[in-house]
Amino acid sequence: MESTWEARDLPVLDAAVRYVDDNGPMPGPYGHHLAELTGLPMDDVARAMDALDGEYIEVTTNIGPGPERWRVSAVSPDARRVVGQWPTPEALADRILAALRDAAENEADPGRRGRLRHLADAATDAGSGLLTKVIAEVIARQTGLG
Repeated sequence: MESTWEARDLPVLDAAVRYVDDNGPMPGPYGHHLAELTGLPMDDVARAMDALDGEYIEVTTNIGPGPERWRVSAVSPDARRVVGQWPTPEALADRILAALRDAAENEADPGRRGRLRHLADAATDAGSGLLTKVIAEVIARQTGLG
């Protein structure tokens, strides 16, 4: 079976999250809004809404006949992470490592440039998994989940 994630489900999820972020959660986007935003046929949007319902979005289907009137009534925190609106520990670790390498490349002072390179190398050698774990623990503590 061919994956529907990249071509159908992810674009619909991204459009739903953007719509809610831009317009507020009530009323959330209807199927016809998502079809317009993604350029996908309504049948594909309906299949994506059905596939995403319960995992990433909540869909209300009793608003009217046909998927054009189905409405996204909520998006989950996981939906926001999947589309990149909220960071994941892995993405933050990658950004920190990239920022360290970029800072080292752009530093004019040779001594400071060397220390930044050493720090970037040490963080990379320790593994992004370790950095990811540290960031996840910080996020958990800051959000009260840890």
